[in-house]
Amino acid sequence: MPLSLRDSNALRSGAMRGPRSASISSWLALVASALILSCKPAGSAVNLHRDVDSDPVALLPPGPALVASVDVRALFRVQALVESATQVVRALLPLDDSSGFDGSRDVDRLIVAQYRAPSAEGSCSIEYVVAAIGRLDPERLAAVRTTRDGLPIVSEHYAGFSLQSAGQVSYAALSRRLLLVGTRGGVRRALDRTGARALDRVVKPWVADTIETSGAALSVAADFESAPITTGAVGAIDLSWMGGLRIAHVTGNFQPPGMTLAATLSYADAGQATRGADGLRTLARWVKTVGPLIGDVHLQDLQIASQDHDLHCTFVLDDSTLRTLGVVALRLLPPPGP
Repeated sequence: MPLSLRDSNALRSGAMRGPRSASISSWLALVASALILSCKPAGSAVNLHRDVDSDPVALLPPGPALVASVDVRALFRVQALVESATQVVRALLPLDDSSGFDGSRDVDRLIVAQYRAPSAEGSCSIEYVVAAIGRLDPERLAAVRTTRDGLPIVSEHYAGFSLQSAGQVSYAALSRRLLLVGTRGGVRRALDRTGARALDRVVKPWVADTIETSGAALSVAADFESAPITTGAVGAIDLSWMGGLRIAHVTGNFQPPGMTLAATLSYADAGQATRGADGLRTLARWVKTVGPLIGDVHLQDLQIASQDHDLHCTFVLDDSTLRTLGVVALRLLPPPGP
């Protein structure tokens, strides 16, 4: 039966309370609920089902000072680096066998990003986050309660993921393919990225292009534009020629007699690039003289050339040099304690 004018007015004013009004109200409530759900910001429930491991580079927070990509499989094929590489991977994630994780076996690639984090006191600390890509067991990793050295592991939920922290190391398994490891601030900043509706890359395009250099076992992109190098010397080594350096690209491959590296250093102007080339030649002569005394370090087949504002160089590190550099890398690792 059609509604009368009085009934229509009552419906619009909310006075009608019959079955027809109840069904219309229910329909409106369903529509409103759907609209609210469709506008809900991306949260933890979304994160648990998103394909967040499809592009690890997109998880890197903006403004890294340095980003590196390492082919772990290729690294562990170099006998001179196996021991030091094993210790570095164990230090990144200091878990015992109960975790079921073995970096030398389970990780294919590492993407390392380093950040400068200004403090309230005006000083600057270093934060880092490492994306380890390989084969993981997130549930088993999250169940571990102490590190290899007995440090307690504190677990919390952050951005929809389980975040574990022990001493200065935090880690979060995002999937069975991707693990984030690093300082607590670095890992949390990367996890914050998972809440973005569109998980697009925010690092500079040249940084992404460098670390994705085809065929490179090692690639490094360093950005000095926001934090210029101010060190004039390290001990007796003159590094003033690095003043004015803006960006650096380095790629490398493991091949006999060790590792071949190619670097491009970009300066503010051509004069600084020429000065950089002279300084690098001086450094090479110093290494040739002192290298055999500090662990059998050699630079072989060094080629240096400057063109416009760029400095290009290539060189080879033999196995003995790689072994020494691996030991030095271990000394630079942060301590495991709190």
